[in-house]
Amino acid sequence: MKVIKNITYLFRKLKTNTCQFTMEQKLDYKNKIILAPMVRVGTLPMRLLALDYGADIVYSEELIDWKLLRSVRRVNDVLGTVDFVDKTDGTIVFRTCAREKQRVVLQLGTCDPDRALTVAKKVENDVAAIDINMGCPKEFSLKGGMGAALMSQPEKAKAILTLLVQNLKVPVTCKIRVFPNVDDTLNFVKDLVSTGIAAIAVHGRTKVERPQHPVRPQAIKYIAENIDIPVIANGGSREIEKYSDILKFREESGCTSVMLARAAEWNCSIFRKKGMLPMDDVIKAYLKYSVDYDNSPSNTKYCVQNILKELQETPRGKTFLECQTMEQICAVWDMADYCKNKQLEYQSRGLLGRREVTPDMFSPSPKRSRIELEADVTEMQCAFIRASYTDDSQLPKTKLLAWCSKNKMKAPTYATHNEDKLFRSIVTLEGKKYSSTFWEKNKRFAEQGAAILFYISHHVFKKEIADYIQIGKYERAKIRVEHIIREDYLVEAMEIVEMYCDLVLARFGLVTQMKTLDDGIAEAISTLIWVAPRLQSDIQELKIISDIFSAKYGKQYSEACRTEQEKNISEKLMHKLSIQSPPKILVERYMIEIAKNYNIHYEPDPQIMKEEPAGGGGGAPQPGFIGYPQAPLLPPMNDTLPGPAPFSYPTQPQDKGASAPPPGGSAPYMPYGAPFSYNIPPAESKEQNINFDDLPPYDSTSPDDNLQNKGMAPKPQPRSKFPGTNADYPELPDLPSVPSDNNFQNSSTSNSKNDEIDFDDLTRRFEELKKKK
Repeated sequence: MKVIKNITYLFRKLKTNTCQFTMEQKLDYKNKIILAPMVRVGTLPMRLLALDYGADIVYSEELIDWKLLRSVRRVNDVLGTVDFVDKTDGTIVFRTCAREKQRVVLQLGTCDPDRALTVAKKVENDVAAIDINMGCPKEFSLKGGMGAALMSQPEKAKAILTLLVQNLKVPVTCKIRVFPNVDDTLNFVKDLVSTGIAAIAVHGRTKVERPQHPVRPQAIKYIAENIDIPVIANGGSREIEKYSDILKFREESGCTSVMLARAAEWNCSIFRKKGMLPMDDVIKAYLKYSVDYDNSPSNTKYCVQNILKELQETPRGKTFLECQTMEQICAVWDMADYCKNKQLEYQSRGLLGRREVTPDMFSPSPKRSRIELEADVTEMQCAFIRASYTDDSQLPKTKLLAWCSKNKMKAPTYATHNEDKLFRSIVTLEGKKYSSTFWEKNKRFAEQGAAILFYISHHVFKKEIADYIQIGKYERAKIRVEHIIREDYLVEAMEIVEMYCDLVLARFGLVTQMKTLDDGIAEAISTLIWVAPRLQSDIQELKIISDIFSAKYGKQYSEACRTEQEKNISEKLMHKLSIQSPPKILVERYMIEIAKNYNIHYEPDPQIMKEEPAGGGGGAPQPGFIGYPQAPLLPPMNDTLPGPAPFSYPTQPQDKGASAPPPGGSAPYMPYGAPFSYNIPPAESKEQNINFDDLPPYDSTSPDDNLQNKGMAPKPQPRSKFPGTNADYPELPDLPSVPSDNNFQNSSTSNSKNDEIDFDDLTRRFEELKKKK
């Protein structure tokens, strides 16, 4: 009993000391240079970059309380982050990591004390402090009673801060603007300080003033001199062009700390004491963090645009503006390979992204989607990206309606399903239905996605590409071509997966009866485990299949498959699902063919056309080989019948004792390598017996070797000629026998004892073999 009391005492003692230690480690706002909260800019990549360059504290962008309330906290093992995910649409509301935990401040947009406390308690263990936005002058904040609207409601502002200070274990601060009268500002600040906040940030402009108006450093200084908590000066970016300007602004405002917004947005290396870095270096560093932490392409593009500013009008800037994916953005700064490899790594480790989000995915007991009950719907994942359509007349729905009118067809109808604030739409045209499997955030986007699928299914995109070529928008046309190629890749990938599923079903006994993985299904099993995280959003059953195989064959094996350490994963499928851009020569060939079909002049890029292999590729790419190494040409066929020269299969290295194929002739092309070997164990039946003692010598080239030596065809057995007794018929050439599943040697010379098969002995031997397995 005494021991238990001692343990309890020690636990309490340690807990008390830990709490005291935590209190001593609270964020200090004195003598700091800080990254200000900026909408769409203050995401994790920019915050980490600011810390790299010397910022002491970094603020998140303003996050609205309602958005955080409907989010779910999720530890992201792949990225090493803590994510707050909007459970209605799967978007990342807030993402943070261990590196910034002691220096990141989450800024909250709120107008309700209780709601603010609920949200703050939800995130307080993952941030260093909470800041309440009381200075945002934007209309959406003012109408919602948030931001600068709280400056005209001092009692509500005090209530929010008081409740947070009394109930949170992290510091609480706020950020305001000045009133036209400096004394009014000071009185308001003193009311806020009385709540017990740790610091206050003051923007030196009123709520009606904008960046073009001069800042008021003297008003900030007056406030700093009359209160006893740290004051953070903000609003001086127009005069700050280098690190020394930060110190100058700090001195003018009489504060110990300074907060930078636009100056850091333009070039985050403004925090470096040793001087700013070239713009390209900053962009590359920012892109690396964006790739490493799976930042959205749209947010990444927005931040880079703010760095480029007027340079967006240069040739490189225009190329950048055409980009839609992260890999395309990175390619402008020669980082495409890094992006591709990192995305492949994350994909293999099962990273969930926006495209994998479905209704109720965060619910413990998901309900069946109503849209799954629709029959005869052509489905494919087609996300609608609004930024891709700068002209409303080019929107998929608008163009589909125009296409129907031109072809004298009835207008399409849309049926939209809404589940947990996610939307999918089915477009019906001429009795046929089409729907994107991508769940959009609103009804309009869902209908646009369905229209895109109709475009793809009916090749309407080709006419759109032709229009782009005709008006000289080649880059836009090439992006559309890449979309077509991607969809072709996905269709072919689905077919390959289906083939492997059929193979496993055909050889299901090898799964249920064998304790170890049989070579006859190794490629199929490895490929299905590898592909599961990549296609599970389209085929949800794949994840269950993968989990079952992982449980049977071990986690180490399944991890090796997912990380591509296993060598027997289908290379063709890996190519089809690769995230790398299609070969440029392939895109050019599509462009040439489309231009030819619509009688439009198009001059292909001569540098790219140099990659064209000699003597190949004059026509359009054939389905099934898009972006994949083309099949070699077959040997020319003669118009005359073959002569009496003996027929032959392709030769291969001979094993000792193996029968050689007939000499002469050329090797016919086998487009898919050696065929599958149906290596199924014989059924447990006493009616099928073979005396193993009387079998001919065993050939070292077994049917299983076909899976390992894919370029080598089975060795055929020569068959005797027909007797040439009738002179009216020409002598036929030697023909090989049909290759047997049991590739034995000297079967024609086997002993007559083989006619008498001992079935009981076969059954006994087969049972012994199974026990050994």
